[in-house]
Order: sequence, then structure tokens, then C-alpha cells
Amino acid sequence: MGNESALGLIGTFSFEFVVDFFDRSREFYIDKMGFVETHRSGPEWERKFNSKALYLKTRNIRILLTTPKTGHSYTAEYLKILAPGVSRVTYQVENLDRAIAYLREHDATFIHPEKVLRSKNNAHRFVAIASPIGFLEYVFLEIEGDPEDIPLFERTEPAFKEDSPFLHIDHMTVNARTIYPVWNFFAHVMGMEKFWRVAFHTPDHKSGQKGSGLSSQVMWDPRSRIKIAVNEPLYPHFNESQIQTFFVKNHGAGIQHVALAVDDLIETVRSLRARGIQFLDTPDAYYDLLPERIEEQGIGTVRENLDDLRKERILLDGKDGAYLLQIFLKDASLLYHESAAGPFFYEIIQRRGHNGFGENNFRALFEAIELQEARS
Repeated sequence: MGNESALGLIGTFSFEFVVDFFDRSREFYIDKMGFVETHRSGPEWERKFNSKALYLKTRNIRILLTTPKTGHSYTAEYLKILAPGVSRVTYQVENLDRAIAYLREHDATFIHPEKVLRSKNNAHRFVAIASPIGFLEYVFLEIEGDPEDIPLFERTEPAFKEDSPFLHIDHMTVNARTIYPVWNFFAHVMGMEKFWRVAFHTPDHKSGQKGSGLSSQVMWDPRSRIKIAVNEPLYPHFNESQIQTFFVKNHGAGIQHVALAVDDLIETVRSLRARGIQFLDTPDAYYDLLPERIEEQGIGTVRENLDDLRKERILLDGKDGAYLLQIFLKDASLLYHESAAGPFFYEIIQRRGHNGFGENNFRALFEAIELQEARS
């Protein structure tokens, strides 16, 4: 794996999340996740896009939350087709001219020519391209001047100090019905490299009666360390796969989840639970089998107390003396008790030297559920 970035990527500037219930979403990010509001859309932006928006930020993570003001807007059109979710990912680049040249040479489908938005202390130069992932767009942005001064947005004074444990985006995960055109897009058009791949079924697929499986390919940009996992359902039982289920609930392909990195997952989960955040549960049998799995996978010494992992329902995976800890929030439809809220969710992850994505937990959870059922 190299150390260059074909597009000169610096990192993820922001991702745009289109919602229908704007105030509810704002409250979720600020009151429960600890983000702060840094910018709000100005009159010109709102007239131009018939929408309203705000930026939410914590450390190196920036979310652009948008919602329609009228039915004649790109946000309204998005919500007519898809569930609330990520519509656009913006990457900051070193040199936009070089990035455009590379994209042209590699068959990118441009949505618009280069645009420039200016403010008193800043200029944003950018282009957007289409992707094979439904309506998801990728934007490449060069910033000239003060990075905290966003054209057409007004700075807001946070009502309170940032209180979020999240450090940066670990990865984003895309669900599609087939991997090849998606990872080929990231490889050919965006110059990314293969980082990791896995394919597996739950053991029950051998019975021929039921089962679930997926195939996953992770692409990355070595310099910026941007990682994108791409999942597809796996035959047999294609339609029973959780990936196909997402496709149905989302009304198309899209970003299934964003993983946020922390440096102390146990304390993070305790803090978020106290704020009312709900996580997916894990059966007790998973933790009964965990010591055996740690030994079988050669994980070695785990610094955390396994009783704490059980109490907070945190998952562990790894090999060769390294491991990761992860947990998943309930998806939006479960958090808000409303199916129309969509299937998007967040993962929270802490890495102890392991670069995987928790693939063994898929099998382990299935085995734990089997054991739990056998005991009942």
C-alpha cells in the first residue's frame, strides 16, 4: 500500500445529512451526542436552495444538517425518494485543479462545473460528482483562507462548551446490492486502494432453511486514511440479508452507518447512556463465550475488564495480540419509534492496534443467540 493520495485528499470536511424533522435531529446531536452548532445557513443560501441548514461539529467531525423549506428543493426531492440519510460527502483537497484533472482522466461523472463561493475571509472552490450509490454525491473542496469561515453561512456562538468524546470518523459503510461497481468506482474514479475484504454466512445457512450473509470490501486512501466499507448481500438467502433489508428500508443504496472513533469506549457508553442514547443489545451468552474467543483468536491481554464490557454490552474482536471494541446505536427508526426515520445508525469504535471491522462479531453474535435460545 502506498502513501500517496491520487486526488490529494486531506480529509473529510463534512457529510450532509438530510432530515425531515430538523429540530428533533438538532436536539439529538447537541443534547445527546455532545456536538455544538457552529454555523447556520444565511438568507442567500436558504433562497438559493429552498432549504435551511446548520453545521454541527466536534473536533475533526463536521455534519451539515439540512431540511426542506419548500417542496421545490433538492432536500425535498431527496426525501421523496429515500429515507433521511447522508446525501453528500465532502472531502477537502490540497489542489482542486489537480483533483479535477485526475477525475476527468478517470471517467468521473461531474454534476456541475467548478463553483466558487466567497465570504469575507474565505473562498470555497469545489466540484461534485455522481456515484453508483443511489443519490449519494461526492464533493471535492479546496479552501482558501479561514477554514472556520463558511461562505453563505453565519457563525453561531455555541450555547455551551463542546462535550463530545468523538475524535474523528473511523470509517463510513455503504450498503449496495452488488459490490463491484461501487468498489470499482472508488478504485478507478477516486484512486483508492483495497484495504480489507471478508465474506461470510451465519452457520445456519447450511440447513437450507434460513441464514444471513454478506460480503464486504474496504477501500481506503492511504495518505488521508479515509476508509469506506462497501457491503453486499450474499447468496444463498440474499433477500434475508441485513444488507438487503437496509436497501428496502432506505428505498435504495446508501450509507448505512458512520463509525466514530473514541479513546475510551466504556466511559463513552456510560456517558451516552446517561444522556438517553440507546444501543443495540447483546445477549449474555456472547460474554459467556468471550474468554474462549479471546484465546482462540490470539488476542492476548485485554486491558479492559470483561465484566465492564458485559455490563455496557460492548463487543470485542481482534487477532495477533491486537483488538478493537465497538458498539452500535439503534438505527433512527428505533431511536425515534418511527419507521420513516430510516435505517441509518452510528457505530462507536475504539482501536487497540487492530485494523479490522469486527467481522468475527457477526458469527459470535449468531452463536450467542443460538446458545441463548438453547438455554431458554
